[in-house]
Amino acid sequence: MKREVTYRRPRGDSPLVGAEKKVVGFDVWLQRASLIAQAGLFVITIGTLYFTVIPLYQKALLDEEIAKKQVLLEHTQADLAAAYAQVRSFTIGHFVFDASVECSGVMRPPDNERESFRAILDIDPATCLNKEFARVPLGALRPEDQTRVRAKVAEIVAELVPDRAAAIKKYGEAETTARTHPPVVRIKSPTYDALAALVVGPLPESVTKENQWRMAAEQERTDAAMGYVGKLSSRIDELKMIRWTDSKPNNG
Repeated sequence: MKREVTYRRPRGDSPLVGAEKKVVGFDVWLQRASLIAQAGLFVITIGTLYFTVIPLYQKALLDEEIAKKQVLLEHTQADLAAAYAQVRSFTIGHFVFDASVECSGVMRPPDNERESFRAILDIDPATCLNKEFARVPLGALRPEDQTRVRAKVAEIVAELVPDRAAAIKKYGEAETTARTHPPVVRIKSPTYDALAALVVGPLPESVTKENQWRMAAEQERTDAAMGYVGKLSSRIDELKMIRWTDSKPNNG
Protein backbone atom coordinates (compact mmCIF):
# COMPACT_ATOMS: atom_id res chain seq x y z
CA MET A 1 0.00 0.00 0.00
CA LYS A 2 1.46 3.28 -1.08
CA ARG A 3 1.79 6.20 1.29
CA GLU A 4 0.59 9.55 0.07
CA VAL A 5 2.80 12.57 0.78
CA THR A 6 1.10 15.90 1.02
CA TYR A 7 2.84 19.32 1.23
CA ARG A 8 1.40 22.16 3.16
CA ARG A 9 1.88 25.74 2.07
CA PRO A 10 3.66 27.60 4.81
CA ARG A 11 1.77 30.32 6.41
CA GLY A 12 3.17 33.89 5.82
CA ASP A 13 6.68 34.73 4.52
CA SER A 14 9.67 32.96 5.74
CA PRO A 15 12.50 35.04 7.32
CA LEU A 16 14.65 34.64 4.20
CA VAL A 17 12.01 36.05 1.92
CA GLY A 18 11.49 39.07 4.22
CA ALA A 19 15.18 39.83 4.23
CA GLU A 20 15.32 39.75 0.46
CA LYS A 21 12.44 42.16 0.23
CA LYS A 22 14.20 44.56 2.61
CA VAL A 23 17.35 44.44 0.53
CA VAL A 24 15.45 45.12 -2.65
CA GLY A 25 13.61 48.10 -1.05
CA PHE A 26 16.88 49.61 0.22
CA ASP A 27 18.43 49.36 -3.24
CA VAL A 28 15.47 51.16 -4.74
CA TRP A 29 15.74 54.02 -2.28
CA LEU A 30 19.48 54.13 -2.71
CA GLN A 31 19.07 54.49 -6.47
CA ARG A 32 16.44 57.14 -5.96
CA ALA A 33 18.71 59.02 -3.56
CA SER A 34 21.55 58.76 -6.07
CA LEU A 35 19.35 60.18 -8.82
CA ILE A 36 18.20 62.97 -6.55
CA ALA A 37 21.82 63.75 -5.61
CA GLN A 38 22.83 63.82 -9.28
CA ALA A 39 19.92 66.10 -10.10
CA GLY A 40 20.87 68.37 -7.19
CA LEU A 41 24.51 68.42 -8.30
CA PHE A 42 23.38 69.29 -11.81
CA VAL A 43 21.25 72.14 -10.48
CA ILE A 44 24.15 73.38 -8.34
CA THR A 45 26.49 73.22 -11.35
CA ILE A 46 24.06 75.16 -13.51
CA GLY A 47 23.60 77.73 -10.73
CA THR A 48 27.36 78.08 -10.33
CA LEU A 49 27.78 78.67 -14.06
CA TYR A 50 24.93 81.15 -14.15
CA PHE A 51 25.85 83.14 -11.06
CA THR A 52 29.67 83.02 -11.15
CA VAL A 53 31.32 81.84 -14.35
CA ILE A 54 29.04 83.64 -16.81
CA PRO A 55 29.17 86.98 -14.93
CA LEU A 56 32.97 86.74 -14.69
CA TYR A 57 33.20 86.06 -18.42
CA GLN A 58 30.87 88.94 -19.18
CA LYS A 59 32.89 91.22 -16.90
CA ALA A 60 36.09 90.20 -18.69
CA LEU A 61 34.51 91.05 -22.04
CA LEU A 62 33.26 94.35 -20.66
CA ASP A 63 36.69 95.22 -19.23
CA GLU A 64 38.30 94.48 -22.59
CA GLU A 65 35.77 96.69 -24.37
CA ILE A 66 36.30 99.47 -21.85
CA ALA A 67 40.07 99.23 -22.34
CA LYS A 68 39.65 99.57 -26.11
CA LYS A 69 37.36 102.57 -25.67
CA GLN A 70 39.81 104.11 -23.22
CA VAL A 71 42.67 103.82 -25.72
CA LEU A 72 40.46 105.35 -28.42
CA LEU A 73 39.45 108.15 -26.06
CA GLU A 74 43.06 108.91 -25.20
CA HIS A 75 43.99 109.11 -28.89
CA THR A 76 41.00 111.36 -29.56
CA GLN A 77 41.88 113.60 -26.63
CA ALA A 78 45.49 113.84 -27.84
CA ASP A 79 44.31 114.81 -31.33
CA LEU A 80 41.94 117.42 -29.90
CA ALA A 81 44.68 118.82 -27.66
CA ALA A 82 47.06 119.11 -30.61
CA ALA A 83 44.40 120.81 -32.72
CA TYR A 84 43.56 123.25 -29.92
CA ALA A 85 47.25 124.06 -29.40
CA GLN A 86 47.49 124.96 -33.09
CA VAL A 87 44.40 127.17 -32.89
CA ARG A 88 45.76 128.89 -29.80
CA SER A 89 49.19 129.40 -31.37
CA PHE A 90 47.62 130.85 -34.52
CA THR A 91 45.38 133.17 -32.50
CA ILE A 92 48.24 134.49 -30.38
CA GLY A 93 50.57 134.76 -33.38
CA HIS A 94 47.96 136.73 -35.32
CA PHE A 95 47.56 139.16 -32.43
CA VAL A 96 51.33 139.56 -31.97
CA PHE A 97 51.81 140.38 -35.65
CA ASP A 98 48.93 142.85 -35.87
CA ALA A 99 49.79 144.57 -32.59
CA SER A 100 53.48 144.85 -33.48
CA VAL A 101 52.67 146.45 -36.82
CA GLU A 102 49.89 148.77 -35.67
CA CYS A 103 51.32 149.87 -32.33
CA SER A 104 54.81 150.50 -33.65
CA GLY A 105 53.54 152.64 -36.54
CA VAL A 106 56.36 151.43 -38.77
CA MET A 107 53.92 150.67 -41.59
CA ARG A 108 52.24 154.06 -41.56
CA PRO A 109 53.23 156.19 -44.56
CA PRO A 110 54.92 159.35 -43.22
CA ASP A 111 55.16 162.78 -44.84
CA ASN A 112 58.84 162.88 -43.93
CA GLU A 113 61.28 160.83 -41.88
CA ARG A 114 61.17 162.99 -38.75
CA GLU A 115 57.39 162.97 -38.62
CA SER A 116 57.51 159.20 -38.96
CA PHE A 117 59.63 158.84 -35.84
CA ARG A 118 57.48 161.27 -33.89
CA ALA A 119 54.31 159.50 -35.03
CA ILE A 120 55.68 156.26 -33.58
CA LEU A 121 56.00 157.84 -30.15
CA ASP A 122 52.56 159.46 -30.40
CA ILE A 123 50.88 156.04 -30.39
CA ASP A 124 49.59 155.25 -26.91
CA PRO A 125 50.48 151.59 -26.21
CA ALA A 126 47.54 150.99 -23.86
CA THR A 127 44.97 152.29 -26.34
CA CYS A 128 46.54 150.52 -29.30
CA LEU A 129 47.07 147.15 -27.62
CA ASN A 130 43.59 147.11 -26.11
CA LYS A 131 42.11 148.00 -29.49
CA GLU A 132 44.00 145.21 -31.23
CA PHE A 133 43.25 142.81 -28.40
CA ALA A 134 39.52 143.46 -28.80
CA ARG A 135 39.79 142.20 -32.37
CA VAL A 136 41.29 138.87 -31.35
CA PRO A 137 38.81 135.95 -31.64
CA LEU A 138 39.27 134.87 -28.03
CA GLY A 139 36.14 132.75 -28.20
CA ALA A 140 38.30 129.98 -29.68
CA LEU A 141 40.38 129.86 -26.48
CA ARG A 142 39.53 128.24 -23.19
CA PRO A 143 38.50 130.56 -20.35
CA GLU A 144 41.72 129.94 -18.40
CA ASP A 145 43.80 130.74 -21.49
CA GLN A 146 41.82 133.92 -22.12
CA THR A 147 42.56 134.99 -18.57
CA ARG A 148 46.28 134.35 -19.04
CA VAL A 149 46.38 136.35 -22.29
CA ARG A 150 44.50 139.30 -20.76
CA ALA A 151 46.85 139.33 -17.77
CA LYS A 152 49.90 139.24 -20.04
CA VAL A 153 48.61 142.07 -22.22
CA ALA A 154 48.00 144.18 -19.10
CA GLU A 155 51.55 143.40 -17.95
CA ILE A 156 52.98 144.43 -21.33
CA VAL A 157 51.03 147.71 -21.31
CA ALA A 158 52.34 148.50 -17.82
CA GLU A 159 55.93 147.92 -19.01
CA LEU A 160 55.56 149.93 -22.22
CA VAL A 161 54.22 153.09 -20.54
CA PRO A 162 57.56 154.03 -18.90
CA ASP A 163 59.47 152.85 -21.99
CA ARG A 164 57.46 155.26 -24.16
CA ALA A 165 57.85 158.09 -21.66
CA ALA A 166 61.63 157.64 -21.66
CA ALA A 167 61.70 157.54 -25.48
CA ILE A 168 59.61 160.73 -25.74
CA LYS A 169 61.95 162.45 -23.28
CA LYS A 170 65.01 161.38 -25.25
CA TYR A 171 63.35 162.46 -28.49
CA GLY A 172 62.54 165.90 -27.07
CA GLU A 173 66.06 166.41 -25.73
CA ALA A 174 67.76 165.39 -28.98
CA GLU A 175 68.94 168.93 -29.85
CA THR A 176 70.30 169.56 -26.35
CA THR A 177 72.04 166.20 -26.25
CA ALA A 178 73.61 166.79 -29.66
CA ARG A 179 74.97 170.22 -28.63
CA THR A 180 76.09 169.11 -25.17
CA HIS A 181 78.06 166.09 -26.30
CA PRO A 182 80.56 165.93 -29.15
CA PRO A 183 78.61 165.13 -32.31
CA VAL A 184 78.99 161.54 -33.40
CA VAL A 185 77.21 161.06 -36.69
CA ARG A 186 75.69 157.57 -36.77
CA ILE A 187 72.39 158.40 -38.42
CA LYS A 188 70.99 156.11 -41.05
CA SER A 189 68.76 158.11 -43.32
CA PRO A 190 68.49 158.55 -47.08
CA THR A 191 70.15 161.97 -46.84
CA TYR A 192 73.07 160.77 -44.77
CA ASP A 193 73.51 157.60 -46.79
CA ALA A 194 73.74 159.63 -50.00
CA LEU A 195 76.27 161.94 -48.41
CA ALA A 196 78.30 159.11 -46.91
CA ALA A 197 78.45 157.37 -50.28
CA LEU A 198 80.32 160.38 -51.70
CA VAL A 199 82.69 160.86 -48.80
CA VAL A 200 85.62 158.69 -47.89
CA GLY A 201 87.33 159.54 -44.62
CA PRO A 202 86.54 162.65 -42.56
CA LEU A 203 83.66 164.89 -43.51
CA PRO A 204 84.65 167.79 -45.74
CA GLU A 205 84.93 171.30 -44.33
CA SER A 206 81.78 172.30 -46.18
CA VAL A 207 79.89 170.23 -43.65
CA THR A 208 79.84 172.62 -40.73
CA LYS A 209 79.57 171.91 -37.08
CA GLU A 210 75.95 173.07 -37.20
CA ASN A 211 75.15 170.42 -39.78
CA GLN A 212 76.94 167.81 -37.72
CA TRP A 213 74.89 168.79 -34.66
CA ARG A 214 71.73 168.55 -36.67
CA MET A 215 72.70 165.13 -37.88
CA ALA A 216 73.56 164.08 -34.33
CA ALA A 217 70.20 165.38 -33.13
CA GLU A 218 68.46 163.44 -35.87
CA GLN A 219 70.39 160.36 -34.79
CA GLU A 220 69.17 160.86 -31.21
CA ARG A 221 65.58 161.07 -32.42
CA THR A 222 66.05 157.95 -34.50
CA ASP A 223 67.56 156.05 -31.59
CA ALA A 224 64.74 157.16 -29.30
CA ALA A 225 61.99 156.04 -31.66
CA MET A 226 63.54 152.85 -32.97
CA GLY A 227 64.76 151.84 -29.52
CA TYR A 228 61.19 152.11 -28.30
CA VAL A 229 59.93 150.12 -31.29
CA GLY A 230 62.43 147.39 -30.48
CA LYS A 231 61.25 147.19 -26.87
CA LEU A 232 57.61 147.25 -27.95
CA SER A 233 58.08 144.38 -30.40
CA SER A 234 60.10 142.38 -27.89
CA ARG A 235 57.52 142.79 -25.14
CA ILE A 236 54.57 141.95 -27.40
CA ASP A 237 56.46 138.87 -28.59
CA GLU A 238 56.47 137.64 -24.98
CA LEU A 239 52.88 136.54 -25.55
CA LYS A 240 54.28 133.59 -27.47
CA MET A 241 56.21 132.54 -24.37
CA ILE A 242 53.21 132.15 -22.08
CA ARG A 243 53.39 128.93 -20.07
CA TRP A 244 50.12 127.20 -20.70
CA THR A 245 48.77 124.74 -18.16
CA ASP A 246 48.39 121.95 -20.75
CA SER A 247 51.79 122.20 -22.42
CA LYS A 248 55.46 122.44 -21.66
CA PRO A 249 57.09 125.82 -21.04
CA ASN A 250 57.69 127.91 -24.14
CA ASN A 251 55.33 125.75 -26.09
CA GLY A 252 52.46 127.61 -27.75
